[in-house]
Amino acid sequence: MSTTATNIFIGVWQNHNDGTWPTWTLTLKQRDGGVLSAALVLFVGFAATQAWNVVKLILHQVLLRSRRDGLDQQLQAMLRNSGTHAGAAWFSIRIPLGWRRQRGLMHGLARSSPILIVSLVLMASWAAAQILLSRIWTSAGDEFLVNNEICRWVNITDIYSLPNFQTFSIDYKQRVESASVYVDLCYDAAEGQNIQNAFCQRLPRAAINWTMSDAPCPFADPSLCISTNSTPVMLDTGYLSSSAHFGIHTRQEDSILYRRVANCSPVTTAYQDSPEKNVIDNYYGSNGTPDPSDGTPVGLTLRYHDRAITMDDISMSTYNLVPISAGWQYNATFIDRQDVQPVLMFITNPIVYTEPNYDPIFRTGAGLNTSAFGVLYNASTTLSILGCM
Repeated sequence: MSTTATNIFIGVWQNHNDGTWPTWTLTLKQRDGGVLSAALVLFVGFAATQAWNVVKLILHQVLLRSRRDGLDQQLQAMLRNSGTHAGAAWFSIRIPLGWRRQRGLMHGLARSSPILIVSLVLMASWAAAQILLSRIWTSAGDEFLVNNEICRWVNITDIYSLPNFQTFSIDYKQRVESASVYVDLCYDAAEGQNIQNAFCQRLPRAAINWTMSDAPCPFADPSLCISTNSTPVMLDTGYLSSSAHFGIHTRQEDSILYRRVANCSPVTTAYQDSPEKNVIDNYYGSNGTPDPSDGTPVGLTLRYHDRAITMDDISMSTYNLVPISAGWQYNATFIDRQDVQPVLMFITNPIVYTEPNYDPIFRTGAGLNTSAFGVLYNASTTLSILGCM
């Protein structure tokens, strides 16, 4: 059952997520699901009553004798008049008790035992059916089918016009913030804890596991990797199914396996330059034509302005949108491989620390004595770089 509104498909569909054979699934609104659950309970009770009419006819024919005494005739009459299997089980015990002086209790119970056994088996079976009836709508869990009308590609062909760029920047900022919240709530809980937050149950898998191991420096010049308090790492997700992990609903033979391997390391500031105060230029590859008309220096990847900004500021330029900018070419001295796509992340660190920090990205410099807070530590670099490929 589903409690969501218009973006969920309502009706019957095939779920290809579990196993080789598809599972027929019925998705209903919460109100309709409640009506169906009540109707199913009534239907099972009605089916149990009608099924007993068939079973008692079969028992009547099987237990017919050529020579019948009073006990047999009373058992046959009881079968004919019994309305439920529970009533038949009760009378199949009471009737031998009434004949215990003439026939003996054990003899009478032996004669009525077929009726008693069949009745008890049916009682247990129908009771189990009614108890397990809820599994009809809980066995599929929280999986549902999203209407394909709401699935679209993001159009970035005209992103360089100012209105479109501003719209995309706001959307990109919101998605990054949402991803950060998701990691805080769901990935920490996935490490050995039960995920109770409904926010973490919106995806087929609350968290995607990966392995991390030490690796050599991935860059053409190994001296670009920061080696102090840092070792390059290899992050490997393993093979991820487009259906089981990402929720793309396809048959098993149509799904694909995706694997992401990233070799990352903090990068030195060897290609940074400060042409003026509070400005940092980063030269990690050419951007644009060899002689750009806007006066941008050749090879400039990102120009960072060190100024006070607010939380609502959106400071994005065409230079740091590496996946979007078709003109960005990485520096051959930075990476000379053609089979990988390098990614550069420029990270600011405007935080004041109360203790030294030796992290290669957020490392601190010399301490500053203050009368109010004691010794405080500023970041050793305004802009740190993390490179992956």
